Amino acid sequence: MKTLRLILPALLSLASLQASAGSLSVSDNLTIESVDGELMNTRQVQLAEGIHMVALRFSDFYAINAEDSSWVRSGPLFTEINIEPGEQLALSTYPLLSEEDAREFLQTPQVSVQSNKREDGKQALMNQVQVITRLLQEQN
Repeated sequence: MKTLRLILPALLSLASLQASAGSLSVSDNLTIESVDGELMNTRQVQLAEGIHMVALRFSDFYAINAEDSSWVRSGPLFTEINIEPGEQLALSTYPLLSEEDAREFLQTPQVSVQSNKREDGKQALMNQVQVITRLLQEQN
């Protein structure tokens, strides 16, 4: 009985954390590489409410003709997201129908944001240099 009194509050707090958690998913040509520095390699992750730094990677295959094809891949692309309790957030690229479209996307990466809690919108992605520059500017 004493053990039950000790375990029950822990289970209830775990259940409330899961209830307030949200989720982040990405389209087929994106991968979630890390969240808040924790490495992963997935297309969907459960997150606690609050602000998270997410590293994504773009990768897609383009067939030019029967003999020519190529992969277009990015380095890490970063964005900050704010998850509300119970929110289901989805990030996706705009239609990239050709290798040229994909390379243009990588010049100024921006994703579409869909949410079950707020208006849909757009969000810019940053490369490593842009993230470091932003951090240095915030410290000054």
